[in-house]
Amino acid sequence: MLKIQKIPQQRSFNAWFIAGTVFSLLFLAYTALDATKVLDRQTLEIARALLLRPITRVDCMFYEWRHLGEVPVSLIITGILGGLCILAGFRRRVVLFLILLLLIGVGVEAAGKRVLSLPFPRTLRSGMTVLECPQLTDAPFSAHLTAATAQWSKIPDPPRVQVSWAHDVSQMPIVLDDSETERSFPGGHATRWAFLGIVECWLCWRLIRSRVLRAILIPVFFLGSFLGGFMQYWIGVH
Repeated sequence: MLKIQKIPQQRSFNAWFIAGTVFSLLFLAYTALDATKVLDRQTLEIARALLLRPITRVDCMFYEWRHLGEVPVSLIITGILGGLCILAGFRRRVVLFLILLLLIGVGVEAAGKRVLSLPFPRTLRSGMTVLECPQLTDAPFSAHLTAATAQWSKIPDPPRVQVSWAHDVSQMPIVLDDSETERSFPGGHATRWAFLGIVECWLCWRLIRSRVLRAILIPVFFLGSFLGGFMQYWIGVH
């Protein structure tokens, strides 16, 4: 059985509770600001600017890795983390607590996307499709697995025609007359990546005795909690 790092329960709880409260308040503040629509134009400008970035095989890797933020996969990972908690001596109800937190996030995502929307020009959307690794759209599972395992040399290059079109679209003005409704906020994939990363940080903090190992793993998992959101942004799906 894993040995739990001896940390005062109340102090540990207070620190994580304060951190969770701060992040929740920041999320609520941004949501309130987004609901006013004052950020719509800036959001579209950022989306258009993405078309100027290098379009490479990395996009395919990110597109495959984002699936780790899907609800079924996140539930499995949460169950595994809960199992580690039980092996480490935590009460069994911690598994239900973690799953409940995950499902609350799913509920918030679903409710938010029903209320919040963004007018997204169809021309801009057509240019951004090249960011989502279109070269693997009809590819066999083995090709997707190649991208997911970061086998760089085996990933096909982005279609030149679509890359050229994306660059053309990046120079066009943003016209809202021909727009579709985009419902991408709040981002569920990014939220679940962040949730799992924070749980992993917490487990490292509680279970690992070595200060050196903790100093390495906690920053890695903490940065990983933001990776999901960055990937969603980079491939233009949020």
